[in-house]
Order: sequence, then C-alpha cells, then structure tokens
Amino acid sequence: MVPAVRRSKGIARLASAALLAGSLCSPVVVSVSAQTAYPLSEAAAISTPMDAPAAELQVLDLINLLRMEHGRAPLEWDAALTDLAYARNNDMIARRYFSHDIPDIGFAPFWLKSQLPRALGAGENLGVSDEPNSLVVGSLYNSWVASPTHLENMLRPQWNRIGVGLVEVPGYVPGVTLKYVTQVFAVASGPLTRL
Repeated sequence: MVPAVRRSKGIARLASAALLAGSLCSPVVVSVSAQTAYPLSEAAAISTPMDAPAAELQVLDLINLLRMEHGRAPLEWDAALTDLAYARNNDMIARRYFSHDIPDIGFAPFWLKSQLPRALGAGENLGVSDEPNSLVVGSLYNSWVASPTHLENMLRPQWNRIGVGLVEVPGYVPGVTLKYVTQVFAVASGPLTRL
C-alpha cells in the first residue's frame, strides 16, 4: 500500500500543486507528464521561511519508504544531483517557466545526463506549491504518488541515486510563497560529479 500523508481540509486534488515528470535512462526511456496547474490558494499564508534541508530529507524518506514497500532498493542521497535540482529550480524561477523543456537547451533529462558524465541515466520530477509550509511536502508527495508518470519515476528500479532541491520564493499573493521542488534521479556506480 502506498503511504498517504495526512492532508488538511480534504486537499485531495492538485489544487495548488503543479507537477511534471521526465526521465532518460539507458536504454532510452522517456516519460513526460504535465498536470494542470490550478489557481494558487490565497489561504497559504507563511510566517517563517521553510526549512528546505529538512523538507528535502523528508521527500527522500517518503520516496525510500515507498520504494521499500514496493520491493525496490532505497535511493542514496547524492550532492551533485542535489546541486542540479537547485539549478533546475533557480533556472525555472529566473526565466519564469515550469517545464521539462529548458528554453534554448532542450529536454531536461538529456541536459541532466550531459552534466553527469558517470551517470548511465537521469530523470526528474518537478513540483510547485503555494500551500503552507507544514503541508507542502505531504501535498506534493501525494500528488506525485497519484500521478502514474511521477510514481513510475519514484519507483523505477534502475534509479539508485537521488538529489532533492527546494527553493522558496514570494508568491503572487502577499504573505504567500511558492515552493519549487525538484527530484533528480540517476543510475550510477557511486557518488556523481557534475561538469
């Protein structure tokens, strides 16, 4: 059974989360999914900045629990993949897009692979949410699990390494922030280095 993270007030839809999944693995496996992004919630007020490192580790723990429940090996944290996850978030924020297609570069999993010379394959899941800090990880996780392509990426047996990056920026409503979360997956024989 897939672990469900408790949600408040029945937030059982992708009301304030937009998600995308993509991967590239040798042999080439490409999966992309685009979920409809709904209007951002005005109820998602914030009082203190999100603890990004703690939230990133919570995402890792949830994915590894999910993998173990499905008979998959847990993923190992990788600093180079985390660096790439932050790079993806910061690029999307700076250039105002949310996609696996990087403007002027192309399909993100191809770019990820080009940045990781020792990786045999790479993929990503993307998410953005305006929910309160206490709910954002659980809400995005539940949305990723509910999406077949995101779930496939999290359970892909070939993946053995992961990096997660969370970047919080001011939202469109005063007092509300947007949290961009990128999961970067890879297949490698050990810790990776980025070009």
